[in-house]
Amino acid sequence: MDVLTRATVPRPARLPARRLVRALTRALRNAFVAALLVPAASAAAQDRGLEARVKAAYVYNFLTFVERERAEPVPAGAPVRICVLGDEAILAELKGLTGREVRGRKLEVVSGPEAGPPPSCHLLVIGRSEAGRLPEILSEVSGAGVLTVSDIPRFARGGGMIGFRTEGGRVRIEVNPAAAAAAGLKVSAKLLEVARVVPRERP
Repeated sequence: MDVLTRATVPRPARLPARRLVRALTRALRNAFVAALLVPAASAAAQDRGLEARVKAAYVYNFLTFVERERAEPVPAGAPVRICVLGDEAILAELKGLTGREVRGRKLEVVSGPEAGPPPSCHLLVIGRSEAGRLPEILSEVSGAGVLTVSDIPRFARGGGMIGFRTEGGRVRIEVNPAAAAAAGLKVSAKLLEVARVVPRERP
């Protein structure tokens, strides 16, 4: 299995279907920790730091709940790379996770010019400041197996894979499984259970 790996969630024995779904959903929510349990008060109180922490928690866990459909050889010691374009707040939070392990590989967080070409990343966070050149960025990573994440409005409906939105005082996520599949990525059903699944909108 390659960089983007699948989480293993304990499977309750002989539970009715409804209870099983609830159990799996609860397990996923626990895995996201702050991302699902901390209110995004920043939307109302201008606490950008809190909102950035919530989103960073999501981003880190996305690496567990999305996998590449085809495993590729990985050089010994090669890190998992999260690249950030145009979002200093999330970058600062993610930098604090540098060195953590993702399925036995160290996490590396880079930004801007130091990130190199976007296709060299495993997960690419695109800030709102990059909205004007979003089509160019998405075109550059097309087919490269890069998971794209952003809080640009309607991101997942416009060709991106995972978008953030604020709803009811919390940070929520929208997922476009078709966009992920086109890049050779598979989104875990467990993630889809707590996300809003959206299609790509026609121009």
